[in-house]
This record gives sequence, structure tokens and C-alpha cells, in this order.
Amino acid sequence: MLQTPSFAWRGPRGSGKRTQLLSFLEAQAKRYSIPFKVKESVWYLTKPSNGSADPDEEDEEGATSKTIPYEESVLHLGFDVARMSMSDKIFLQSILTRWTGQQDVTLASSSLNTRYLVLYHAQYLTDESTLQLQEALEQSSCFAILLTTELPVCPRLRDACMEIPVPGKEDRLLSKYVKRSGLSPTDVWHTFFSETLETWSTTWTNGRVQEVRNWIYLCLQRNLRWTDVIHYWMAAIYRAEWISPMTRSKLMDVLWRAESGSGWVLVTSYRIPILWESVHLELARLMYKLRKAS
Repeated sequence: MLQTPSFAWRGPRGSGKRTQLLSFLEAQAKRYSIPFKVKESVWYLTKPSNGSADPDEEDEEGATSKTIPYEESVLHLGFDVARMSMSDKIFLQSILTRWTGQQDVTLASSSLNTRYLVLYHAQYLTDESTLQLQEALEQSSCFAILLTTELPVCPRLRDACMEIPVPGKEDRLLSKYVKRSGLSPTDVWHTFFSETLETWSTTWTNGRVQEVRNWIYLCLQRNLRWTDVIHYWMAAIYRAEWISPMTRSKLMDVLWRAESGSGWVLVTSYRIPILWESVHLELARLMYKLRKAS
């Protein structure tokens, strides 16, 4: 049997990757002459018993276990990796174990050969998660994945996924949200990083180390990922008017040398404070030094 193709929609934030993915699923449903309706539910992170747990079944342990929202249709189960925090490996193991259990939860009818596993914000997947997906793709010709990602697909999944570029100059999702909510059409993280750059580059105090630590934990409490931190710093550095090309290259060098900054990898919990503090203290000192010298 031929391997069912998998696809990855790659593009900047808010460019319409999810919209295109759902349009693909809708077209597939039309091809099979079945209704396509997406409904939302809750996934319970429970240990499958005898490999026969049903993802739609709420067992007694469900009320006390970790949960994440997910979407489903006749053709797919969809999860947002960003909602899994640092537990994506555990959630994915739970999903794949039930997916390949004795009860066939992947096929809604005999006319369907494949039910897709959809993962939004796939660039947040870790090494262990991509290894699990690679194994599932290699073992089953009926298993396929659909991804949305802001970064190129990692090497482990590149051979299995056809990458579809999605261009976009503005964050459409943010624009719709702020219009509906009556808010300023600005990504507050861009403002936050630009203001931090201005503060760190103009002053240096003995309490800067503690300030940096407080700043880091503020980001962590809001679930800002390491790869996103690097991207926001890059944007802030390019936006700062006082930064010359030569100064920019020196600041970028700090980011380029930062560990685990390319996505698809996990910064282990005990490494997070060490990594974040070392990079940001180096960045803060260099910003102040370069601006003072200019």
C-alpha cells in the first residue's frame, strides 16, 4: 500500500496556515462525499488500559489528569502544540498509543483509508516528539500528519512531509482579534522587547542581574517560548534606530550562538534559567557597552 502523503504549511504568524489546512480537509471530505464539521472537545492525559483507550471516552481518571482542548472531524484529530507547554512528548505518546490501539479510532467509516493527525504550531515539537512521529509514519502506511509551522520542517519529518509555503506580510489573526476586541493593532511583545532594549542599552545598575531574572520569569509565566524570544529580539534590534549595521551584527552574534534557538528542540527545565540568564545578561551588557561607545 502506498504511503498516505503528509503536508506541512509553513509561513509567518497569522498568515492563514490553519485556514488552508482546514480547506484541504474540507476538500478531502467533499471527495469522499461526507459532511465536514469541526467540533471541539477535551483530551485527557490518562494511561491507556490494555491499549484500548478511546480519545472520546472520559474515564474515571480523566477528571484529575492533565487536559488540553482539541478539535476533531470525521477526517482528523487536531491539537495545538503551543497548549501542551513542555509536555508535548507525553501528550503525543498518549495520542499515538490510543491512535494505534486495538479499537480503530482513526477511521470513521470503511470508505476512509486515513484519519489525519493535525498539529498546529508544530515548530514547538521537541526531539522526542518528532522521533515518535517519524516512527509512526514509518510503521503505518495509513498514518499521516498535517502540520502548521513558522519554521522549516525538521530533518526527521522532512522526507515524510510536503512543505507548502504560505506567504504573509501581516498577522491576519491578530488583526481580526484586535478589531473584534477594540484593541490597538500591535503585538505587545514587540513593544515589550523594544522597551527592554531601550532600558538595557541606556542604563546599567548593580541590580541589573536581578532585573534580568525578573524579566525572564515574566516571559516564562506567559509561556513565551525560547525560539519566540530570539525572534522578538531580532525584530527589536532591527527596529532600533540607533543600532548601526556593525552594532547589529555584534548583537546578532549573541543570538546566533544561543543554544537550542532553531526550534524543534527542547530546552530542559533545569537548563532554562541557566540558558536564559546567560544569554540575556550577555545581551544586556553588550547593548549598554555598544550604545555607550557610539
